[in-house]
Amino acid sequence: MIGSIARRAAVTGALAAAGSLGALTLYFHPPFGLPPQVAAAGLLALALAALAFGGRRRALLALYFAALAATAALWISLEPSAAAPFRTELARLPLARIDGDRIEVANVRNFDWRSEQDYDARWETRTYALSQLRSVDLFETYWMGPAIAHTIVSFGFADGRHLAFSVEVRRTQGEEYAALPGFFRVFQLAYVAADERDLIGLRHVRPEDTYVFRLRVDMPRARALLVEYLRRASDLAARPRFYNSVAANCATEIFSMVRAVGFDPPFDWRILANGYLPELAYEEGLLDARVPLDELRRLGRIEPRYRDTTDSVAYSAMLRAGVPDPAVQPEKK
Repeated sequence: MIGSIARRAAVTGALAAAGSLGALTLYFHPPFGLPPQVAAAGLLALALAALAFGGRRRALLALYFAALAATAALWISLEPSAAAPFRTELARLPLARIDGDRIEVANVRNFDWRSEQDYDARWETRTYALSQLRSVDLFETYWMGPAIAHTIVSFGFADGRHLAFSVEVRRTQGEEYAALPGFFRVFQLAYVAADERDLIGLRHVRPEDTYVFRLRVDMPRARALLVEYLRRASDLAARPRFYNSVAANCATEIFSMVRAVGFDPPFDWRILANGYLPELAYEEGLLDARVPLDELRRLGRIEPRYRDTTDSVAYSAMLRAGVPDPAVQPEKK
C-alpha cells in the first residue's frame, strides 16, 4: 500500500516537473506566433487537468503526453544562428591560425569604453609566439554579491602584451541577460579575445569590482591552455552553441578547458559559485602561498588604483602593480 502510494507520488511529481519545464520552454519559445503567456498557460492547464483527471480520462492523459512530446521536439529543433543581429561588441568572434610557434588571432577586440553605450569600436589582428608566453592570470569581476562573478583569463607574453579571454552571453541588439532564460536556449555563447584595456575597462565603466590574481602555471600547460582557448573560439565561430547558466558559462567552460589540457582540478561547488574561485585556486596551489589569501585579494583589487592609458602594455602593468607573482622567487639574502 505504502509502496503504491510512493510510486504514484513519484509519477505525479515527474509529470508535474515535466509540465513546468515544458511550460517554461513554451514561454521562451512560443509556437505558432502565440503570446508567451498563452503558450505556457495552455500546457500548464493541460498538465493540471491530466494530473487531476487523467486516471479516469485516459484520452486527457494521452493528450498531455502528446503535448510534452511536441514540446520536446520543439526543444530539439532549436538551433543557434551566427546570423542573429548581435550587439556591436559581440558581432565578431575570434579566429585563430596556428603555424608552429606563430599564432595569428583575428577579431581581437580593443574598444575604448567611455560608457556601455559610448565607445570607439576597434577590431584587430594580432600575432604572438607561443614560446614567448610567460604568464596566466585570473580576473574576477563582481557584479552581484560575493558568490557571483565574471571570470576572465589573460595570457601574458615576454614583450608585456596580454591577450585576455572572456566567455560571455552573445546578446543580440536590445537583449538583456537574465539567469532563468539562460537555461532554455535563449542565449548564445561567445568567446571574446581582447586587449585587457577593453575587457577590464568595460568593467570599470559599468562599474564592477574587479580583482586580479597571478597564477602559478607551468608554461607547457599554459601554452596548451591558450591553444585550447583559440581552438574553441574558432570552432564557435563556425559552429554556434547555446549558452547555459550552469552547464556552459564563464566558469564551467574554463573548467572544461583546463581538464582538456591535462590539469586535474576537482569538481567543486565553487566552480558554480565562481565568486569563490580564488579560494579554490589558493587551495589547489595556483596562487602565491607565501601571502595569505585575504592579502592577495586586497592587493589584487584594481579599482582603488585604476588609471587609464592608451598604452596597452603600461595598462596591463598598472593592473598588476603590487600584486604578488608566484613565479617570482624572493631574493636570497
